[in-house]
Amino acid sequence: MLHIHGWEGYPVTLCDYSDIGVTVKTYMLNADRAKQARWIVTACHDAHAPNIKKCVDHLVGAVRVASSGGVFPVAGYIPEPQDGGVCYVFRDGVTVWTTLRKQWLKPKNNACGASNEEEMTQPLYKAWKFARIASTTRADYTAAGGDRPVDGLKWVDVVRALYQKAWNEDRNELISARAIQAKKDGAF
Repeated sequence: MLHIHGWEGYPVTLCDYSDIGVTVKTYMLNADRAKQARWIVTACHDAHAPNIKKCVDHLVGAVRVASSGGVFPVAGYIPEPQDGGVCYVFRDGVTVWTTLRKQWLKPKNNACGASNEEEMTQPLYKAWKFARIASTTRADYTAAGGDRPVDGLKWVDVVRALYQKAWNEDRNELISARAIQAKKDGAF
């Protein structure tokens, strides 16, 4: 088990991740299928889904698309095919810009840029919209009753705290918030 600041006691691993012709080493804490299944079924119950199967199918699709099947990057790059291929920097399950990287990077020489260690030591500059693993937004979280401040960089802290809380539970509040919003939006 690696010791990443803020993730002490969690089984964070350094993983190889490949996409768009680039392979990176990224620190991750990926839930297995059984844990994801428990989180999804609980989220559907939390959303009072009238049809659990439709809710489960919707959330499984959301997780598959939002996070390549449940990948939770603790720190590092994730290369993705959007916009012709971009390297995103992640911290605690949220796409971020650091003071070193205030832009999305195109891969160069089959690499994403600075080393993870260099990127991990940089202060955060901006936290983007979506939380892994289900593309939960700040608005989803607050509309579902979330009461922690989520403005600016605080979103990263909230996502980290809620993912860590979920790690040993059958409920992931971020997935439940996504399910509640999806039901409001008529997805199931």
